[in-house]
Amino acid sequence: MAGTFAHELAHFRLFEARGDKADAFDRELFTDLAAVHLGFGIFIANDPRVWLAHADVWPGTELLMPRYLTPEMTTYALALAAARKRDQRPAWLRYLNQDAVANAKANLRFLTLGT
Repeated sequence: MAGTFAHELAHFRLFEARGDKADAFDRELFTDLAAVHLGFGIFIANDPRVWLAHADVWPGTELLMPRYLTPEMTTYALALAAARKRDQRPAWLRYLNQDAVANAKANLRFLTLGT
């Protein structure tokens, strides 16, 4: 429930508060990314909302585009923020579920390989 609340709060901050009703093809993905940026990343990572029935197609391709961030996308965004801060053991790791923490650690290793 916290993940959904975080997503909807990000919707409000990004669009509704400004009166922007445009329905861009990546609006939901962007909203999830904004929720991560606003500090709700652990809730989004622990509550993936990925269903193939809700997948679209990336423009100009035949590749499936999830409507919401996948767990891998979310943990990559979290790891990228930590790597930019040079934080190889971020405190938020302890709050992720087992699958999300494994993804986040793999992403952190990948992003900090060259440093």
